[in-house]
Formats: sequence, structure tokens, C-alpha cells
Amino acid sequence: MKAKTARSLAVAGLLLQIGIPVGLLAVVAGILVTLGSMSGDVAQAAVAINRGVALALRGALIGQGVALVGLALLLVVLFGEKIRAPWLLKWGRIAMVPWLLMIGVGTVIGVLMLVYFSKHRAEFTDENKTPNQALQHNDPSCHASCLRTPRASRGRG
Repeated sequence: MKAKTARSLAVAGLLLQIGIPVGLLAVVAGILVTLGSMSGDVAQAAVAINRGVALALRGALIGQGVALVGLALLLVVLFGEKIRAPWLLKWGRIAMVPWLLMIGVGTVIGVLMLVYFSKHRAEFTDENKTPNQALQHNDPSCHASCLRTPRASRGRG
């Protein structure tokens, strides 16, 4: 898989994690609809509760499903393609926090992923940075140009 494709999968996986908070908002909306539409009639209250619970559960399930697809994409990128960009560490940690709110399996997923990111944080380095060789290699037995720093070698051929 190309690096650009893997990066796109990682970004898509992170964006799909928005399903968890959206699902939680659907639960709150379902509760508000239920409470707002209740009246003194028991039969109508039962219908309102049924409708509100269905709305809340439907929204939560859709949100979790979307987030699970995103999690699968992240797992492919992390374990299959071994992408280790610093932005993935930062946003991966942020994206896993809402999983902690999903009591049960979601909490386990969130904890496992956060532990993984913490244990492997040293691997997430900026692959575009190259060390300054002139500053890291100061062996006088090599040749004189190794002792030059970028500032000292300005203007020299």
C-alpha cells in the first residue's frame, strides 16, 4: 500500500471516530424527546417512552458502527502498514477517549488503544526530519569537513 493511501486511511479512521460522540448526542436527544412529549395520559406516555428509547438506541448503534469501521481502518494502518507519524499519535489518543465512555467493550477498546499509544510513543517520530549530520559527526580522524557546522561552512565551496 502506498504511503499516501495509508495516510488517507488513517485520517478517515480518525474522522470516523466522531461516531461515538454523535451516538451519545443521539442518546441525549432521545431522552429529551421522551421527556418533552410525555403527558398525563399513561398510554401516550408509554408510546413516547418507546419512541424515545428507540431513537436513542438507533443513534447510539449507528454511531458505534461508524466508529468501529474507523477503528478497523486505524488498526490496519497501525499494525498492517506500521504508520508511525507524530500526528497519528496525538489524534489517535484524542480519538480513543470517547471510547472510554462506552461502558463495556468500548471501555476495553479505549483502554487497550490508549495503552498501546503510550507504550509505543517513542516509535511515533517525524519521518521527514533528517538529523544534521555535520553536528552529529565530529570525528577529526575522518576529514576536516566533518568538523564544520552549517554556520561555519557558509560561503565555502
